[in-house]
Amino acid sequence: MMYAYCLISTKPTQIENVFNELSKIAFVSEAHPIFGEWDIIAKVEFNQRNGSMAWRNGLNPEIMDRLRAIPGILHMKTLLGVSYC
Repeated sequence: MMYAYCLISTKPTQIENVFNELSKIAFVSEAHPIFGEWDIIAKVEFNQRNGSMAWRNGLNPEIMDRLRAIPGILHMKTLLGVSYC
């Protein structure tokens, strides 16, 4: 299992709507409204099957396209997680 954290900036009146849409997406395991430069932080979890769901330098376009399709999102920054074993 791999994961990424997405920092999301929304239109001022759209925080709750974006949050609700994120909660409907299966690969979004957590989402939390936050204060500061960003409005929401979301944790995305996915399986890496032969590199199909993640690229070395970022998330697969299928995942990013699904997140970017949510109305009200202005900006997003994605941070890929790593596990040390």
